[in-house]
Amino acid sequence: MSSSVCWSERSRCPIAGPTRVSSGTSPRSLALNDEKIYLTHGLSISALAKRLGVPEYRLRALINKRLGYRNFNALLHEYRLRDACAQLADPAKAHLPILTIALDVGYQSIAPFNQAFRDAMGCTPSAYRREHVKLPQSKKPFSSSFPSQLALLGVVRLDTLTQRRVA
Repeated sequence: MSSSVCWSERSRCPIAGPTRVSSGTSPRSLALNDEKIYLTHGLSISALAKRLGVPEYRLRALINKRLGYRNFNALLHEYRLRDACAQLADPAKAHLPILTIALDVGYQSIAPFNQAFRDAMGCTPSAYRREHVKLPQSKKPFSSSFPSQLALLGVVRLDTLTQRRVA
């Protein structure tokens, strides 16, 4: 997707819909959903085939023909980005840096995560977060009303803060 528009008009990630798993898919292949194997760093198709106990050629056929993905990496990106969208839109995780989320969903660095996210979503992860999570506006710690706020709290007297030092 090369559009520069972020998917802000949707309430959730456009790839977060139902998975492409058909009703005839083996329960072992559902381990991607249940066990979240896709979160494993450096996961390869041979490692997944071994973990599922199926020959690699059958897993490739399942991914390409039955599930409709271009290749194994396309499958991994979709599952990982689905998790990333959920975490980026979660107000409880708004404090987490995007790098942490990228690492949590299985990417080894921020650059491939940003590229995959931008290609799939049409915007950066930070833009997606801004559109989907309404963060409270933080006040500047030393705003112009800061002395009066301290005075209200009884920390200092206002008249001592407004006096100028004479040198």
